[in-house]
Amino acid sequence: HATVLLLVRDAVLKIREQCWLAALPIVLLCSAEAALAAMQAAAGQKPIEGFGTFVSYDHFAGLVEMGVPFAAVFPFAILGHRERGEPIGGLPAILAGTSAILAVVMLSGIVVAQSRGGYLATIAGLLVAGVLALFAGGSGQTGKMPIGKILVGVVAVVLLGAVLFFFLQSDELRTRFAETGDLRNEGRLQMWKDTTRLIADYPIFGCGFGAFESCYQRYQTGAIFSTIDYAHNDYLQVMAELGLLAFVVGLVFIGRIVQRAIRGVFRTRLLQERYLLAAAVGAMSAMLVHSLVDFNMYMAGNAMTFAWIAGLGAMQAGQPRSRR
Repeated sequence: HATVLLLVRDAVLKIREQCWLAALPIVLLCSAEAALAAMQAAAGQKPIEGFGTFVSYDHFAGLVEMGVPFAAVFPFAILGHRERGEPIGGLPAILAGTSAILAVVMLSGIVVAQSRGGYLATIAGLLVAGVLALFAGGSGQTGKMPIGKILVGVVAVVLLGAVLFFFLQSDELRTRFAETGDLRNEGRLQMWKDTTRLIADYPIFGCGFGAFESCYQRYQTGAIFSTIDYAHNDYLQVMAELGLLAFVVGLVFIGRIVQRAIRGVFRTRLLQERYLLAAAVGAMSAMLVHSLVDFNMYMAGNAMTFAWIAGLGAMQAGQPRSRR
């Protein structure tokens, strides 16, 4: 995954004028998975049977949620040139419309999957990407956006997120959210509590990577007739397996990438690059939120997709520092 991150970062630095090409594989992959899920749902397939090419509907949602911000932000990257007086040809307009359609397809896939964590993470990712996209349109050396316009835009993005949350849900998803208050029925609260006891016994270096399933049995107090192989919380599981030291190092590493990407939204000269960074931060935010209630980062495909997106966000780390 580290290799993917570094390769993507180096590749996107070489195509900065067409940097959105680096996000195209993610958009196509997530759109294809969402379209397949929509067809499966239309054929009567239930979420418990899995969606797309995933056995778990939560992991399906974990992948697709990372593609939504890119498809949603790209049309604004195209329209940004129009605001600056640059003409928009027929092909860019078609691409912008196609991207908007793909964003709807991915959102539909999230809804039919009925993953509560995936749905909340998708909305969170869209909110983050939308707010940063507002700043991307007026930051940098090419122009500034009035503070009043920014505030109005932020309020509009937040209201849009609220509308999406309450009105985009299906009846089945509303029913699942109504059951959220009783997480004890799923055993996750007890699972997390037991995992903290495991962490307390191996705080520095953890119990060993991949050893959670065998070590957890000693601390398991819920669902005693079931084998628990994942903590359903990436943060807790990393702390349990690798210890607090590695957890802090990893968190700082990801936080640094996000911080540099956000700074690039305000300081990068290229308009397209600023919008791409805004979408990348939104996609990473979606996965980081979903990881609170699931183990997507332990799924190779989802983790590799996250590494690809982190490589897009890390392009700023490959930029030489400006000298005054």
